[in-house]
Amino acid sequence: MRVVSLEDKVAAGVQTPSIDGVRPRQQLESIRERVLALVERQDRLVLDVLLPELAQQDIAVVPFSSLSAEDHERMTKYFDENVLSSLDTAGR
Repeated sequence: MRVVSLEDKVAAGVQTPSIDGVRPRQQLESIRERVLALVERQDRLVLDVLLPELAQQDIAVVPFSSLSAEDHERMTKYFDENVLSSLDTAGR
């Protein structure tokens, strides 16, 4: 079930349990707990594993604003030509 439909049910005051006997608000709470756990795991993997391993290969993840004008232009061009179209397609 989509989260937005659960949110709509909660907003409308629907208390009817689903087939498995769980009410919309309980389903949202369960989803929230799972999402928070996944985000925490993701954060730990990025901070504790991915970034240190990239650093060992002399690869740094830096703020876009810290790039030189030349790098800023090159990254913008790369994003526009290679990434944006993938995001547009994935979002549809």
